[in-house]
Amino acid sequence: MAPPLFALTLEVGQSRNIFAPKGQKILIGSKKILKAVDQGDKVTLIGVRAGRTSVTIGPKSLDVVVLPPGQIQFASALQELLKNRKGLKVNPESTPLTVTGQLYVFEDWMEVAQLARDYGGQYRILARPTEAVLEESKKYFSKMILENQLGPLRLSEFLPLKVSVKANQAELKKARVLFEPFGIEVTQDKDLLRLKPLIKTSVILAEVSRKASSSLGIGWPTETEGSILPEISGPSRLMASLKALEAKGLGKVLASPTLSCRSGAKAEFHAGGEFPIRLSGFAKQSVQWKKHGVVLKVSPKADALGAIQISIETEVSLIDASQIVEGLPALKTNRVKSHFDLREKQTVAMSGLIQETWGKSRSGLFGLSQIPVLGALFRSEDFISSKSELVVFVTPEVVTDPLDQGFHWPKEWELNEL
Repeated sequence: MAPPLFALTLEVGQSRNIFAPKGQKILIGSKKILKAVDQGDKVTLIGVRAGRTSVTIGPKSLDVVVLPPGQIQFASALQELLKNRKGLKVNPESTPLTVTGQLYVFEDWMEVAQLARDYGGQYRILARPTEAVLEESKKYFSKMILENQLGPLRLSEFLPLKVSVKANQAELKKARVLFEPFGIEVTQDKDLLRLKPLIKTSVILAEVSRKASSSLGIGWPTETEGSILPEISGPSRLMASLKALEAKGLGKVLASPTLSCRSGAKAEFHAGGEFPIRLSGFAKQSVQWKKHGVVLKVSPKADALGAIQISIETEVSLIDASQIVEGLPALKTNRVKSHFDLREKQTVAMSGLIQETWGKSRSGLFGLSQIPVLGALFRSEDFISSKSELVVFVTPEVVTDPLDQGFHWPKEWELNEL
């Protein structure tokens, strides 16, 4: 076959006449894409299905691109739109259309998506975003996924972008309406796992001065209690406030673990140790290990929009060697369970966990200096003199990064700095 001389673009159902001498042999690359009707001194070409093929008439060849209905007009409008957009260009002869180059502004992608909606146009995005555009697009798609309760889904690691979703026909249609205007192909994958939202709980254990507690929105407790802080909305801001207090000698961060679990599951933090208790039963004995120190258990639940219900159980237990029964020490224990409904990212403060008498008299309390968190607390003169308090700050949030949902951005995007 002779090499193609030029390309011809048609839409499905559209026809075009090509003049040719009578008796010329006609060969079609794919009859599923293109139909040819010999009419003597001309050949009528009819687009059958979107795709790319070729037609040979005698010694001459044509490269033929068949587009879905309305695509030619969309391609023209897209070319006009990108004419004044730095870095982006369209290839109207690809099937489907492709937008290539570099994506410097996220709003340009949004405008292309709106144009695709207006024309019912189809294209594939191959343009590579800058780091700023990549971060903005992650936030946009994360919010879109949550608001429309889509999932589970997976984004292909290579260009062109393709989203696989585990969904029924109604959900699949919704996903296509949302993603395809952005040049992202949507397919169905019934083998994807439907995971519950991942909840990250940031915990900060701190010694806070009685003078400074009101600046954080904490009332000095007369008993163990928990409260939502009105002024602090996240661990970063809280940590900055605590560091400022620490610089003034009014507070100290003792530990800052992060707990993660799926909605409906449990996560636990333990700073302390364990000691054995021998249990005797009929014809057998067993050993049970008892925890002491600080134990924090969280049981969060979240919906697709990010609202969180969280149960928090905090316990402070100290070995009291002054009270021994059958060779086993007693425990001084203070335990509290609280439940909170959070509509947005908020911080809960748990205070009053250690009774005032524990700080004033440490006699009989075994191994205080060796216990993480509590050892540093009981060495503090402010705490011993009841000028400071142990406060546990808990900030749960739903992880909305698409990467957590199997949403892997293309390696071409992640590895190339623009």
